[in-house]
Amino acid sequence: MNNLKEIKMNIIKGLGVAVCLSLTIILPLMAQRTATEILKLHEVKAQKDIPRMMSAEHQEGRTVSDCIWVVASEKGINKEGKPCLLVKHPAATAWTALDAEIKYFNYTEGFEYKIMCKEIKYNDASKPTEYELTGVDAKEKKKSDIRKEDEKATFENTSWNITHFEEVEINRGYLRINDGHISISLGCNYLREMKIKVNEKTKSLKFVSDNLAMMTEKDCGDGLMMEQEGKLFRVLAQIDSYEGTENELVLENGEIVLMRLKR
Repeated sequence: MNNLKEIKMNIIKGLGVAVCLSLTIILPLMAQRTATEILKLHEVKAQKDIPRMMSAEHQEGRTVSDCIWVVASEKGINKEGKPCLLVKHPAATAWTALDAEIKYFNYTEGFEYKIMCKEIKYNDASKPTEYELTGVDAKEKKKSDIRKEDEKATFENTSWNITHFEEVEINRGYLRINDGHISISLGCNYLREMKIKVNEKTKSLKFVSDNLAMMTEKDCGDGLMMEQEGKLFRVLAQIDSYEGTENELVLENGEIVLMRLKR
């Protein structure tokens, strides 16, 4: 009987020792994990990558004030003649001088960034606009192309306004060319991720669709616009040549003009 009690006591003591050892190991690990989490929070503030991305469709409709920007690798000059960041929407080609501060953004010249941030709202309208960094999606050592639109080649990351579609005048469309891909809209829905192939010697041009090319399907409430959008895929597929200057572009099928554009 005494032996049985001694065995039980030894088991209890052993369990107690095991618990103490476990706490000795686990508690520092928990403290370390907490410290790591805090460090990661500060790293986000210091513009480390965070696992959050916006869909391409959501990005497409945003503007330079909506806080998803590409930041150029060199600075520009603001209206007062002072250095400032140059930013643009990922789908745009023209840069805008950002005359505002982005809190927590540690900018280094020579690197191009893709960032997300939010506008800081103040009740006092007299306060200057400020932004706060919420994430860095990319940081790449490269020289950004900050040339003006009319200084760029016809199909070299440029943005065009569509003035005529099948010889019908419109004033709301655009064609943007970025790294061999296009984003195009006639005023409401937009088509993205279609490829463009150009031979400048023969003046030939082809728009090539693949599985990534897709068009949004919003009801625009404009019958003519919806009719034109319904023809967009077909018209793009028919284009086989072009005529262009620095500021004007005509897309054709043989001698038939299908689209007219201006910078």
